[in-house]
Amino acid sequence: VNTFYCDYLLRAIDKADLGYHTKVVVVGSAAEYGSIEPSQLPISENLPCMPNTLYGMSKLAQTQTALAWQKPKKALVVVRPFNVIGPNMPSHIALGNFVEQIQSIANNGVLMTGNLDSSRDFIAVSDVSRLMWQLIHTEEAYGEVFNLCSGIATRMDKVVDYVLMLSNRGIKVKTESGRSIKGETKIHYGDNTKLQSVIGEYKFSTWEDTLLDVMQNDTKK
Repeated sequence: VNTFYCDYLLRAIDKADLGYHTKVVVVGSAAEYGSIEPSQLPISENLPCMPNTLYGMSKLAQTQTALAWQKPKKALVVVRPFNVIGPNMPSHIALGNFVEQIQSIANNGVLMTGNLDSSRDFIAVSDVSRLMWQLIHTEEAYGEVFNLCSGIATRMDKVVDYVLMLSNRGIKVKTESGRSIKGETKIHYGDNTKLQSVIGEYKFSTWEDTLLDVMQNDTKK
């Protein structure tokens, strides 16, 4: 799904003789970098990719396919978003699952989580879309890979406490070891220096404001 759809799409563009008339944004993932040691933080695009999951491997193969297609100076950019948050987050990501659980609790209840002592780099989906738009309309960005990240690591327990406060419900947190990922990186955040060197200084949305939008969207449902 991640690799071959990209290959088929790019070949279709060439077959239609649109290779030099089509702007393409390929969405990779921070998972392409693999496990990260503290000494490697913040994660820059220069860090060698050593993915340790099938998802990360397939995304890296997708990136390599895209960059090979772009070589004759076509308008293509690869982005690697970190932890994207916003309204309607999918439930297969941790924060999306937590919000879904909270939405299902009428008043008092229990939120089931894994360990919340890890720190992640959160970026609003609205920022992701704006940054992709800016990059694909900047010729200097063509053929390059860019981290889409805030450059700041925030602890998950702090984020969960904030969402629970916004929910205004009497919800307690219960940690289940089975919900945690064995061997996961405790602190994970990116370097957005390359991004801002191309598009200019960018003011990122705060994760607090983004989660406020998420919970207000929940209230309106």
